[in-house]
Amino acid sequence: EGGGGRGGDKPRGALASLGPLLGRAPAQFTCLLRDDALADLRRGLSAAVSLSGGEWRPAGSRSSAPRRVHIPGAAALLVEPEESCSLGPRGAVHVFADDAAHRPLGSWRGGSARDGGWAPVAVAGDTAVLRERGMGGAAAKGRGWRVRVSVAAWAAPREEAALSQPLPRGLQTLRLLLDEAPSALLSLQVFDVLLALLQHPLGRSKPEACAILLALLQLPPPAAHSPHEDQRASWRLSRLLPLARAVRWHAADRDASNLLPLHAQLYSELLASLPGLSPLAEVHLPRSAAVEARVALLGPAAAPGGAGAGAGAGAGAAAGAA
Repeated sequence: EGGGGRGGDKPRGALASLGPLLGRAPAQFTCLLRDDALADLRRGLSAAVSLSGGEWRPAGSRSSAPRRVHIPGAAALLVEPEESCSLGPRGAVHVFADDAAHRPLGSWRGGSARDGGWAPVAVAGDTAVLRERGMGGAAAKGRGWRVRVSVAAWAAPREEAALSQPLPRGLQTLRLLLDEAPSALLSLQVFDVLLALLQHPLGRSKPEACAILLALLQLPPPAAHSPHEDQRASWRLSRLLPLARAVRWHAADRDASNLLPLHAQLYSELLASLPGLSPLAEVHLPRSAAVEARVALLGPAAAPGGAGAGAGAGAGAAAGAA
């Protein structure tokens, strides 16, 4: 099933049917599912591209030059404009399937993407070509355009290679393991991949990744007889602190509802659950992980045996992260 997580319900149902079996499945099997899910998520991170034009055109690029994206292994691509796009009355961006095509698959003309009419464009195959028109003169009134090109479906591999390809159900698999065999997710590689999803500028799965990571931080240590090692002692939780910049940015640019986007709201909950900001955060975390996060937030005074001299600077750091 090719789909990058966008296939039908049958694969999802087949995956869910494994749930009752995972609690008594061998550790090798749960680790195999986990590693397959991480491979799919890593593949997705490498299969998203940003293109821009107008004011956002990269330095040195020509306005008349077609912008071409090729993602090997894709069966279909999705070209999505950002809401902040806007073009002047004569400006237009056209999406084609290849360099030789004369009829666009979709176009965006004038105005602002926020006003509607800038629908995503699906492209069959592994290549998309964007051409802009009328971007000079009156078109300068618009900010320009910026799009995200991602894989909507992966091509089905040949029969002999099918078993070497990850299932396009990365996040669903992690969620299933979180429900049925959560200790299998307490590895360093899980933390690294989830953090990469949160940090990626084009990631579309930030809320799901954030929710899984938040649950893992609050998970009690595995039972003594568990075959899975709790590696949270090696998680550098301070690497989550830069997410506060995204929260502040969205907080300063709220819409009429005055609500943060879902992923920014989850970022704030994740940051609030870190050691140094929440008295409950250290209940289940290994001591070394808790100390590392506290020192990053509160300064050297938060280290075991630390002096109180760093408390002032630490309070400022904690306030900034919150």
